[in-house]
Amino acid sequence: MTPQQIARSYDNLASHWHGDQFNRANGIEQHRRALRFADRRGTAIDIGCGSSGRIIDLLVSYSENHLYLIVQKV
Repeated sequence: MTPQQIARSYDNLASHWHGDQFNRANGIEQHRRALRFADRRGTAIDIGCGSSGRIIDLLVSYSENHLYLIVQKV
């Protein structure tokens, strides 16, 4: 797939992440469990984890430093 095709497929999924039917808690416990394996807390980065913000919210709660990457269509 070309980058443009990938971008279009992500655009088609975007409404899913913001819809009322999407369970924001889905997968969060698994991420919490994985984060417990970390020996220390540091900088958190969330890239490509959906547009709902649920993963970055979780990472922010575990990290003192936050790096936000916002990708915009040009």
